Amino acid sequence: MKRALIFDFDGTMIDSEWLFFESVNSYLMKNFDYRIPFEVYQEGVGASAEGAFYQQISRAVGKPLNIAELDEWILEDQIRNYAAASLRKGILSVLEKAHEHQWKIGVVSNSTLAELSYYFDKHPAIKEKIDVFVTIDNVQKGKPDPEGYQKCLEILDVSPDETIVIEDSPLGAKAALAANLTTYAYPNVFTTGMLFPQPVKNFEQVDKVFVQERK
Repeated sequence: MKRALIFDFDGTMIDSEWLFFESVNSYLMKNFDYRIPFEVYQEGVGASAEGAFYQQISRAVGKPLNIAELDEWILEDQIRNYAAASLRKGILSVLEKAHEHQWKIGVVSNSTLAELSYYFDKHPAIKEKIDVFVTIDNVQKGKPDPEGYQKCLEILDVSPDETIVIEDSPLGAKAALAANLTTYAYPNVFTTGMLFPQPVKNFEQVDKVFVQERK
């Protein structure tokens, strides 16, 4: 039986949510002497509606944002910081176990493929273990819509009951569950304490899947 493991990327594989948060705030401090509160940023973690997030910031600073300039600022930070980022604790172990068991491996992300490349092109040993990347470029609707996960299943040619997902946010978990996928929650500093949709499992339990497979 073919099995598959699908990762979310931002905040799940690497701690990029914190990098993005600091990038946005460095721009806001330079141009508006303002920092977006942790709790406000936290509300949008995992969502694809970037425009709504920027509108929220614009209302907070009381002035229209130069979106193109902010995006360029973030891009420069992504290129610099993603290359130096490390996988979160436990992710490499799970990735290697899935690879050793000859599972199919995918990444489903609300980021663009170009953004993911800032990390994966600098980490070829990780990239070569990934069979497919499904990004916001490939779907009509990002998470929490399940389209990305459904497309990934189709490309990997696996069924939902043969697949597990690792997500860091409630919105990402909602997308995976809507695609009928067994989902493991691995919260980061922004999503710890958030209410995840049910049923989700704890990331610390994921190793049991590979133990059971050996039996």
